[in-house]
Amino acid sequence: MIKESKIIFFLLIAIAGTLFGQYQAAAFIMSIGYIVNLIVNSKYHIAFREFTLVMYSLNYLFSPSILYNYNDADFLSYKMNCPIDLYFINAFIGVLSLHIGMFFFKTEIFKTNFKLLKAQAILNGKVLKNWVIGGLILHFIFMKVPLPTEISFFVLLLSALRYVGFFGLIVINSKKNMLLIAIVAFYEFYVAISGGFFHDLLIWMCFFGLFLSFYLQITLRKKILFGILFVFIAFIVQNVKGDYREKIWLEDKQSSTTLFTDVVANKTSNTKDLYSKENILSTLIRINQGWIAASTIDFTKKYNNYAGTDVLVLYMESALLPRFLAPNKLNSGDKVIFNKYSGHTIADGTSMALGIISDGYVAFGTFGVGIFCFGLGLIFCLVFRIVGNWSKTSPFFIFLLFPILYYAVRPDCELQTTLGQLVKGTFAFFLVVRYYKNYFRVKIKSINQTLIVDEKLVLEPQKRVLV
Repeated sequence: MIKESKIIFFLLIAIAGTLFGQYQAAAFIMSIGYIVNLIVNSKYHIAFREFTLVMYSLNYLFSPSILYNYNDADFLSYKMNCPIDLYFINAFIGVLSLHIGMFFFKTEIFKTNFKLLKAQAILNGKVLKNWVIGGLILHFIFMKVPLPTEISFFVLLLSALRYVGFFGLIVINSKKNMLLIAIVAFYEFYVAISGGFFHDLLIWMCFFGLFLSFYLQITLRKKILFGILFVFIAFIVQNVKGDYREKIWLEDKQSSTTLFTDVVANKTSNTKDLYSKENILSTLIRINQGWIAASTIDFTKKYNNYAGTDVLVLYMESALLPRFLAPNKLNSGDKVIFNKYSGHTIADGTSMALGIISDGYVAFGTFGVGIFCFGLGLIFCLVFRIVGNWSKTSPFFIFLLFPILYYAVRPDCELQTTLGQLVKGTFAFFLVVRYYKNYFRVKIKSINQTLIVDEKLVLEPQKRVLV
């Protein structure tokens, strides 16, 4: 399916930029191309792959293409500490390799048959409601009840069933199920406000947008307007979350919607500072995983600090082995690898990840970048294939892609966290699919038999008249 992925266009831009030394221009054009590709293709299918490529291109291409111009600015804390040609060659290879890997095998999973989905939703409305309620309960338990790490992780994973039910209830009848839909929406907002963490809320808003864009066939104008609105919301959240966390974490104020809106109002009242070039660029650095990649590439090359397969082995151990078999395996948010290879040391309470391009370069240099990113793309393809088989039981199961690949679409997550989510998420939801497999088959068979009987009852009187 590489032909359909339009890889040739992006490849030519990268080659032209490299040959003519116009790295920043090429990176900027590629990023805009990926955004346009997302907007256009969201009409024809659930544009999950396109969205993922936008996330990686924003972090590794778009932001660096701008921030390299301000490397000497005092107001920027994080610099692009790498020769521009060395950085962008690796960034081009990384993003393009991920692109090729994700589209390497053909899949029809994103071209959902919503007529079949709606039919099954009507038949299994009770199941979907149970998933919503059960998911909410599980997530509340995850937040409030102290559990062992491994159990807690699976509870969090299974709580994502609320999203599957949420999407399904919208397909059935959004007006009829408005109460449950509203409860889920308000709960997600409550979780973000109560803890001061907004990443989950923003990412799930994106997933919801991908779903609605295809399901409702939203027009191009509305998609652009909603996109601009989302960027504005994300910009405001990024600017106020630091002040809000300070109040609820350090000043011990009670988290609430009122407090959050007060912080927003206070921050947005000073429009001169909010929309200043310095603040916009400082905000842009937040979607710039490239500064970590630049620093890691420069540090690794300068000190010949290549790790070979050592780091990959640690990641695989963390993802595949339970803690009782590998008690010293990496934890989520572990700083050891970052501090060793990035050229920076982060303090306690700060969470940063090398990212896939940095991991690849640390292993085998530029060749490693291509291998790691292509490999990650193939893992995406494998998950598409697995979930595609699940969707034969019920098309609702395609929505399990979102929680399974939640960390994989985020360039700022550690590879061990991404792989752990993939392995454990696939296993956990496999059990769910197995549990409901017979249920769905029996239910559908029963409905089909009912339809056949009804059809006979309609035809019998006609036969009598003919006789």
